[in-house]
Amino acid sequence: MIKDSKLKAILEETTLFKYKTNNFDILLFNIYETGIRYSVCTNIDKILPENLKSSPEIMIVGLTEKVENALLNLAHCLTMQRNLFHFTIIENDETKIAAFQKKYHYLTDFVKIEFSYNFEDICGEKSYNSIFICLENQINSIKKAIEIHYFFGEKAPNILLFCNEIESFNTVLQEELVKKKIFLINLFEQLAHYVFVLNEKIETRAKEAHHFWNKIYKKNSEWDTLSEHFKQSSRNQILDGYLKTYIACGKQFENIGNGLITFTESEMETLAIMEHRRWMIEKFANHWILGERDNENKRHDCLVHWNELPDEQRMKDYDAIYLMIKLLNNRST
Repeated sequence: MIKDSKLKAILEETTLFKYKTNNFDILLFNIYETGIRYSVCTNIDKILPENLKSSPEIMIVGLTEKVENALLNLAHCLTMQRNLFHFTIIENDETKIAAFQKKYHYLTDFVKIEFSYNFEDICGEKSYNSIFICLENQINSIKKAIEIHYFFGEKAPNILLFCNEIESFNTVLQEELVKKKIFLINLFEQLAHYVFVLNEKIETRAKEAHHFWNKIYKKNSEWDTLSEHFKQSSRNQILDGYLKTYIACGKQFENIGNGLITFTESEMETLAIMEHRRWMIEKFANHWILGERDNENKRHDCLVHWNELPDEQRMKDYDAIYLMIKLLNNRST
């Protein structure tokens, strides 16, 4: 059983813990949601090109839970030219496709998703910025990654594999895979790094964000009194700054220099739209629905498209971007 309160707080809003409970069974803990969220954010430079001039094309091989979490963490993103991300999912099991489309029907409002039975059928039609291999079997994933690499030849994009036992591969093999632009991402390692290393930074920034919102909206709620849903929402908002920063600047969040970051009016609006989309997807994934605002029963009247939001609600999304800029520029909230 998990007794550490900070670890408990991080785990509570993962897929298996959508609802409050006093006890958590570590054997039931699903590493994918937190591990993939963190790995997508911190490996964004391997997923996307530095300067997004057109709609990113991302291929995903295998319709598994790993795919679901990768999509949820990228579906809200836009390029600075307001282009949607495009995903092609390679899957030959029609039952899995139907189940996915039913479960994530709302994603069609945020991202373009196509399905294909075989990567060879569509590889000649367009180029891809990156490829995720998300098969259940790790060895099969590596075999498929190598097959795809040789199929594309010199034009092969970066290929990312989510693994659970990367230590079972010797250093030589890992080095050879990297030479082929195949990157093994250990979800256990990513999760551990998030929980025990980066979490201190994320937690500090999340508390700063809460302080920021208190000051902006003249509230006096204390961090420790928040439900874990809203604490995790603040953490997610901070972590998502890694994605927005890279898309807007072409640099990792942690690699921004000492110069002050500024954005044009159009860029600010794009980032605000991304923030609203991120918030909506987070709510939908946690079973919230559109309705008169009721936190207890997971209803919210802002689960609508950006163009349908009242101006005062749009300002909240702008405020989230102002917060991100303050953090990037190392200024106090």
